[in-house]
Amino acid sequence: MKNDQEPEPEDIVLDRDVLLSYDAPAPPADLADRVLGKLRKRLAAQLPGRRPRLRRWGIVGGSLAVAAAAGFFGLRLGPAESGRRVTSARESIAMGARAVAVAEPQAELEWVVARGGAGRVSQARGEVFYRVERGGPFVVATPVADVQVLGTCFRVEVSEMKSQRRTIMAGAAGAALSAAVLVTVYEGRVMLANAHGSVTLGPGEHGSAAQGSAPTRSAQGQENALLWSNSVLQARVHKLEEELRKPEQQADESDGSDKRFVREERNPSWAAREEQLVRERLTRFLGVDGDRASVECRQTCCELMMDSPSWKKAEKEIWSDVGIGHFVSKGFSVSQQTPENDTELADATFCLQPQDVQPRADADRGAERQALLAASRSAVEACMRGQSQPLDFESHLRLDEAGAVKGVTSIADPVGHGAAACVEQAILAAARFAPTTKETGVTIELHLKPLP
Repeated sequence: MKNDQEPEPEDIVLDRDVLLSYDAPAPPADLADRVLGKLRKRLAAQLPGRRPRLRRWGIVGGSLAVAAAAGFFGLRLGPAESGRRVTSARESIAMGARAVAVAEPQAELEWVVARGGAGRVSQARGEVFYRVERGGPFVVATPVADVQVLGTCFRVEVSEMKSQRRTIMAGAAGAALSAAVLVTVYEGRVMLANAHGSVTLGPGEHGSAAQGSAPTRSAQGQENALLWSNSVLQARVHKLEEELRKPEQQADESDGSDKRFVREERNPSWAAREEQLVRERLTRFLGVDGDRASVECRQTCCELMMDSPSWKKAEKEIWSDVGIGHFVSKGFSVSQQTPENDTELADATFCLQPQDVQPRADADRGAERQALLAASRSAVEACMRGQSQPLDFESHLRLDEAGAVKGVTSIADPVGHGAAACVEQAILAAARFAPTTKETGVTIELHLKPLP
């Protein structure tokens, strides 16, 4: 038979950090007087004819004791918290006062957080971002390994063993993974462990685990790749934190491409193909360093992140027919955040219409522009012979569906340069464009030096 006087385990396991950080509510102003009044009545009943006398220090000590007791029991009144979610859209979930989770669509998780702050989350599937403040034990359990948290921000992705997923993170293409769990650390440290071993992960590191094998740390490549990876991770942490600070009603007010992107579940086959096509287009036609650009796609939407110098190269044409517009037949949804300084990252999202999700067998204006530049090179160089000044020349060609040039707008710097008209004629003479399903545009930008 259980002893009624024996304390329950939860009554004696108190997290010291939680106790030290707890701001106990102030007791009512008359609490000490009421308690002392009861003490006087009790003493008077025990000692008839004598008036109880309490020294001044006794009153002060009693007040402190009562306040401390009130603070302690106020802490103990907070209940343990538990819950379960299967998400259909991105959802922010508070897990007690210590942890917040942002679950992507189709995530499944349940949790229990004790009064002292210790917590355990069971994540059966899906992608979830966690922020956990420092404190007692906190574990995210997956079907193949546990993630033991030491105060951090991290992401846990659980997928079925049969799915072949190609995860793109921080601009680096990871190999196709059959792993059941992938962990990405943004801040702090976590330990990924199962019966076969464990690995400790720090900021910017990735770890994976599969059935029957020890967890491993994914290679990060060279130092500059790791620095870029960390900058992208920090930018994504900032986006998630900004979203957590928004009221739910405000977060649902708009339905832009960035909102569609976060609600979509990843389609592995489409996303992997689209990520490769977008990345190739950025590097081949817009001059973006592939190691400085991150591309992540879902079902119809993709998110692009790149550093400030890369964005300056691509900004003018990124949505043009030479850039992302190549994938679009009539129109698409776009949102972007331009970096305010060289330390920030550009963040852009686009979503395709249903008819554009499958690759379009249309003429490639980017490839045609490269062919035009090669074909006109000799004639353009001839225009610069005998000139005394360099020329910055830009010409925008408007094309109809048949590929014919229907309009030209050219700008020369300096204005009135003697070679400007010659260069424009050389470009038009070499222009060859195939028919397409829409009107398009191509911009030619040249920086020319005088030739003897």
